[in-house]
Amino acid sequence: MKSLKLFFIMEVMFFAFAIFNINHVYAEDLLIFDQEVQVKESPIFDRSLQSNEMKDVKLKNIKAKDIQANDIQLKDIQVNDVEVKDTKDIQLSSKKIAIGLKFDKTSVKELKFKSNGLSISNDASTKVISTDKIFTAKPLQFVYVDENSDTESSSDFMFAESMDKFKNASLDNKYTTQIKDAVGIYDSKNNLIITIPAKSDIYFISNDLSPIEVFDKKYRGGLKFINNNSMLAVINYLYVEDYLLGVVSKEMVSSWNLEALKAQAIAARSFAYSNYNKFSKYGFNLTDDTRSQAYGGFSAETDNTTKAVNETKGIVGYYEGKIAELIYNASSGGKTESSQNIWLSKIPYLIAQDDPYSIGNPYDNWSFSVTSSEIENIFKKRGKYIGTLQNVTIDDITSQGYVIKMTFNGSISSQTLKKDEIRGLFGSSKLKSLKFAMTNSSGTYNFSGSGYGHGIGMSQYGAKSMADKGYNYTQILEFYYPGVKLEQIK
Repeated sequence: MKSLKLFFIMEVMFFAFAIFNINHVYAEDLLIFDQEVQVKESPIFDRSLQSNEMKDVKLKNIKAKDIQANDIQLKDIQVNDVEVKDTKDIQLSSKKIAIGLKFDKTSVKELKFKSNGLSISNDASTKVISTDKIFTAKPLQFVYVDENSDTESSSDFMFAESMDKFKNASLDNKYTTQIKDAVGIYDSKNNLIITIPAKSDIYFISNDLSPIEVFDKKYRGGLKFINNNSMLAVINYLYVEDYLLGVVSKEMVSSWNLEALKAQAIAARSFAYSNYNKFSKYGFNLTDDTRSQAYGGFSAETDNTTKAVNETKGIVGYYEGKIAELIYNASSGGKTESSQNIWLSKIPYLIAQDDPYSIGNPYDNWSFSVTSSEIENIFKKRGKYIGTLQNVTIDDITSQGYVIKMTFNGSISSQTLKKDEIRGLFGSSKLKSLKFAMTNSSGTYNFSGSGYGHGIGMSQYGAKSMADKGYNYTQILEFYYPGVKLEQIK
C-alpha cells in the first residue's frame, strides 16, 4: 500500500462514518502532517487486556490513487466503499489549533476524562494504547526511565519520549534516568499505563476519533497536557474547522438567519488565524473564553451553525495580502468605533461609522447605578485608596459618543481610567459599553447607555438585522470591514 498521511486517512474515515450518521449563550464582549508514515498494523499495549502481549489493529478497506504527498492532494479516495471525488474539504481542514481549556491559575491537580478507547498521536503517526473508556491524567513529580530499553511492553508502564521512542519506566528509583514533571495517564483500574514529558507534542484521542468528554463537555479532536509545577494545563487540540463548529454556536444565536451565521463563521475563522499565536507562551494558541472567542466544543454544536461553518469552509478576510483580524461585538448601539480610540493601534478596516442596523435590539437602552461608597470600595479592593469620593468627571468622549477617559476624585487621591479600564472597573455586564452618559444624584452615579461590547468591527445584532433585511454574508462583512476581501485561505 502506498505511503499516506495516517491522520488524513483517519479523518476521511470519520467523515465517511458521519455521512451515514447525520444526526446561546452570549459571551460578554463577543456575542462575544508533514511526515509520511506507512499504514500498517498498530500495536496496542493495554493493561486492561490482562496481558503484556502486544495486540494488533488494522485499518481496513482503504484504497487510494493519485497521491501527491508534497502538497497533500488526495483524489479518488475510497474508504469503506464511500468514494470522495473532491478532497478540497480535506485540504482546508488540515490546519490544527490548540485551545486552552484550563491553564495558569485555572490549572487542575488531576483530570478525569472519557473516551472510546485511547490512542496517542503526534499528527504523523498514531498508536492505540487502551480499549478502556475512563482515564485520569495526573502530574508526576518524578519518573525513572530505562534508557537501554526500546519497547512497547513493560511490567511497569511506558514512557513515550516521542512516537518512535518508547522506554520502560517506573515510579521507583530503579532506572538510571530521572524525568522531572511528567504527565501520567491512568486507566479505570488506576493502573498507570503511559507517561509523557512535561511538555510534549504527543496528544490523546479516542480510538474511533469520537469526541472526548472532559469537564462535562464533549470535544472533537484530542487532549494535550502540560505539567507546570505539578499542575496540569488542559488543552483541546483539533482541526480549525472543527474548532469553529464549537465557536459559532456559542457566539451567535443558532436560530438566527443563516447569512448572519455565515458572517459570524468567517469572522471567527479570520480571528482564529490572525490571532493564532496569541497564547503561545502558555503552550497553545487560543483560549475558550472572551480573551479569544467563546468555545463550547462538540457539546455546543447545532445543525444551523454547523451548516454556516461548512458552507463557508476555508473563507477568511484578507487586507493587503494578510488575514484580517475581524473583531466583533454584540451590538454597536448604532455607531461603531475605530480601533485606535478603544485600543492603541489603528487598523484601517476597523473604523468608526454609523450603524443603523444595530438599533432596535435588547441592548438599545441599559442603565445601572452605583453609590460613592461602592466606588470607594471597588478601588480599595484593587489596592487604590482614594479616600472619600468627591466627584467623578468624564474627561474625553469620541465623536461616536464613546467615553474613553474618566477621573475619580477622592479626598486622598484621584484615579484616572482610560478606555477598557473604565469597563473593567464596573464589570462589562454592568457597564455594557463605553457609549454612555452619567449623572450624579446626591452621591449616586447613574449610568445609561446603548450597545454591548467594545463597538469595534461587526455588530452581531447588526449582522442579524442585515440578514433579516435580505443582505448576504458578503454584504454584511463588506459593510463592517471596509476594504477587506473574502478569499479562500492560502
